[in-house]
This record gives sequence, C-alpha cells and structure tokens, in this order.
Amino acid sequence: MFNSLQLKKYFGYLNSKKKLLFLRNLKNKYISSKKSSNLSYPHSNKNKNSQSILICTLSGDNYIIRMFDYLFYVYLKIKNKNTFILKCSKSLNLCNASNYTFFTKTLVEDNIASAQANICNFCNKGFESDFPKDIKDVISLKSFINSKDLILANNYVKKINIKNIKSFNGKFSFLNEHVFSGFIRFKGTSNENINRSEDLIIYKEYFKSAILFFLAFKRILRQKKITKIITHHGIYIPQGIIPLISKKQKIPFYVWQPGYRQNSLIVTKNKNVHNFFPENRTWRNHLLNKKQKTKIKNYLNQRISGNEGWINFQSGKSLDKSLNDFLEKNTKGNYLLALNVDWDAKLHFKKSIFKDMFELIDYTIEYFIQNSNKKLIIRTHPGEFLGNVPTSFSVEDYILSKFGKIPDNIKLINSFSKINTYKIAKNCNFAIVYSSKMSIEFAAMGIPVICCGEAWIKNKNITFDPKNKKDYLNFLNMNFKKAKKVQKTKIDKALQFAYFYFFKKMIKVNLIKKFKYRYPRYVSNIVNNKNKIKQDQNFNLIIDQFLRNSDIIKK
Repeated sequence: MFNSLQLKKYFGYLNSKKKLLFLRNLKNKYISSKKSSNLSYPHSNKNKNSQSILICTLSGDNYIIRMFDYLFYVYLKIKNKNTFILKCSKSLNLCNASNYTFFTKTLVEDNIASAQANICNFCNKGFESDFPKDIKDVISLKSFINSKDLILANNYVKKINIKNIKSFNGKFSFLNEHVFSGFIRFKGTSNENINRSEDLIIYKEYFKSAILFFLAFKRILRQKKITKIITHHGIYIPQGIIPLISKKQKIPFYVWQPGYRQNSLIVTKNKNVHNFFPENRTWRNHLLNKKQKTKIKNYLNQRISGNEGWINFQSGKSLDKSLNDFLEKNTKGNYLLALNVDWDAKLHFKKSIFKDMFELIDYTIEYFIQNSNKKLIIRTHPGEFLGNVPTSFSVEDYILSKFGKIPDNIKLINSFSKINTYKIAKNCNFAIVYSSKMSIEFAAMGIPVICCGEAWIKNKNITFDPKNKKDYLNFLNMNFKKAKKVQKTKIDKALQFAYFYFFKKMIKVNLIKKFKYRYPRYVSNIVNNKNKIKQDQNFNLIIDQFLRNSDIIKK
C-alpha cells in the first residue's frame, strides 16, 4: 500500500521515463488556469517620486512563484510604489521551465520548438491567471527583443561545436556558467558530458535564450528606469542572468525562494541563497535564550517526520529488522553517506575537495571496500523523483553500473525507500554529506558530520570540514567516541545556526492558507482590504526591509 509521498515518487519516476505524460499535462493545464490569490488588483497609481521596482516573475509554470510574486506586487502597490511585472511572452527558445521529460521526440531544432511551444502555452496561461493582459504594469520581454538580437544570437552559437564548447571564448562567454546550469537542469543529471549532437543542440538553444534575455533585460532596466529588482532563485536561464546584470549596473536586487518551513520564504539581498549561507557570518550575532533553544529543538524533532515543510521528503518509517541487524553494535563504526540530487548539487554547490558528488561516492566506497570492519549506509536523496525535474540518472543506477555488487559492509538505500533518513543517522557514528542541508540537523542532534562539499553549515566550527582528500581520510579514520565527544561541545553552536536558518531567515507568511482536499493546496488568502493585508506583520516586515534596502531577517 502506497502513501501519498510514495505515489508522488512513482509518478516522478514515470515522468523521468516519459510515461503517462498526459497526466502531467492535464495537471499543468489545470494549475495554469488557477489564480493564486483571492485578492483583486489594487488601483495602479504612478508616483513620480517613487523608485521603480521590477518583479521578475517571467513565467507562470510555477504556482508558488506566482503566488508570492503576486503578494509582492499587491503590497508594493498599496504602498504606492511604481511596480512592474516582467513577463516572458513566449520569447525564449529554452528556459528554466524546460526539461527533458517534455521532449519525447528526437531533439532536433524543429521538434524542440514544437515541444517548447506547448510549455510556453501553459506557462503563459498561468502567468495571465494572476496577471491578466489588462494590467498596465506588465512588461513583455518579447517587446524588447529585435531582429538584430536574433541574428546576433544565431550567428554566435554557430561558432560553438562539441570540440570547442568548453574553451570557446567569444563576446558572450561570460554567460557560459548560466548556460551550463540551464543545460544540466534540462538533462536532469550532471553525469553526462556534452558529447552528442542532441546535447549540443540543447546547449546552443540555451545560449540563444541567454543572449536574447541579456540584451532585452538591459533595455528594460534602462527604459523603465528600474531602481530595484525582485527575482526568484537567481540561477538557471534566464533568472541567473538577472543578478549578473544587476551587479554590473549597481541596481539592488533581492532573490527569494520558498523556505523549508511551510508557508515561509527566504529573501537574500544581492545574492542567491546558495551564495548567502556559505559566506554568512552574521548568524553568530543571534544568541539563543532558553525559549528559543527549546523552540528549535522541538522544530528539529518535527522535521524528522517531515510534517513541517512545503515538500515532504521523509516518511516516518523506522529502521526495519535487516537494517537494525546491519547496524548492530560495531566497534569500528557505522557511517551514513547522505547524498544530494546529483544535478542539483552540481549547480548549487561548487566548492568541494571532489570534482563532483560522484567522485565523493567513488572515493568513499573504495575506502569502505578496503576497511571491511566498518559499515557504510549510502542514502540516495529521497527527492530524486519528487522535483519539477526528476533525475534522469539516479545515484543508485550510477553505483550499480560502476561497482556492480557492493560488499556486505555497504548498504545502499534508494530514493524510493520509506525508511526515515534521520532515524538512520541516529544509529550511526558519523554522517558524511556532500552538501545536504541535513547536515544542519545532524550536527544539532549531536551526530559528528563530515562536510565534503559546500554544505551551508560548513566552515562555522560546527562540523568536521576536510580541506583535502587526506583530511577526509583522517576524519574517516577518526575514533568515533572522540568525535562524538568533540561534537557534543558544538551542539549549542549548531542549534544557534539552525535557529538562524529556520527562524530568522525563513519568514512565515501568515496570509497563505493551506487546504487539505483541494488542488492547488495553497492560496494567498487575503481580501481586498488594506487593513486586513496589514495584519500580516511578517510580510510587512519583508516589504519594509526591502524598501529600506536592508537585509531581510526576522526580528
């Protein structure tokens, strides 16, 4: 018998295999027809003395993005700010809404255009459900792209081929990183080089989109005299190009994305979250009192069951007998390797002692083959098939294709397993992570954590952070009783960072209502009443700090 989480995983798996896609298409069409708010539009006044703010919604494929951007728009208009909404208007060849599951035919340019047209149709419809055509504040990206831009983009990508793709240095080579991020996300795996004609076509189409967006966005900023920007996520095509241009033109920009706490969001100034948390040091200034310490402990306990987030990755299932037997008291140590979704890790986390997560997997398995008296559980990410882009090459497939039968001291738990990862960690002496945000919770639970990638808790004197492979080897050889004793002294600091992450930066929006038996399950439950809107102190806090050009954090 499957629970709802398992059903979502199997539907994601079927999507990855391009099966039953008509169900996904029906869902997309249905969501695109739904307005995310029950609030009518505020009257559009232009304030000559006000700053001009641009909200870069761009697409309507993501219901949650539409919902939050609509809230930003409403609040700013109520405060009489000149506020614009950016719409793609079907102007890009490929974008962040595109991925391999939509493209069922051979990837040649005509088929790509046909499949992308279908994506654009439901995406555009979704946008217009929240921002109809008669809203004068909507800016169409297509209106700022001219025929010369199209010729320039086409001529530029003609010079790129499989041999020079990594070394090509042209006028727009500064866009390479963003194009690559779009390509990897499209493919749903980082484990394939651009070595096929189909891959090259996809890469070129993303490069065309990047060039067109870059040229058009600069014109929009100039002509509309934009002084401040709101965008989501801040990576991929086209969203990753927005910070690039904003920084160069010294225009303040705020990047937001849904937080892990349900109904919450994180907003970072002049950085995306993947740059903000690794570099942030201000968390040290937020000392915890007894009440706050209790609050974060209770929350982390609830996280184990997975009931507190937008997306539930974890079921509550405990360890079964075979796993308990595997983890029976071992004098040499039990280790958990908690992995990311591979393409996600490749794009978001770049600083690592390994070239990628797959090299970490290889190195770690080889170590445990040589140290058969120690036991390793490899937990593939339970969200491999839950996201908008299901993985096209699972970590389980990689390990089995690379190593075949793994030795008896190594156990692989795939992403479909109902076993709760936190409960595995509680029975292990060490947790090894690439960049998993679970490292925050593991450290706060008193579990020694070895961070090999750019986990957000790394370099904060909370985890064991190898600077090279030799350091990693030393940590793997470390006496686990000694490590546990050291980690115990770091629990308070781990709780302090966890509180900063989950309660200071993740701000809960009280106006968002969740429904149990309707779909979509969320709506910004507000009425056309300024006083009612002002009652959500948290969202008012976000807007006020944004208008003051300050960092956005819960007081």
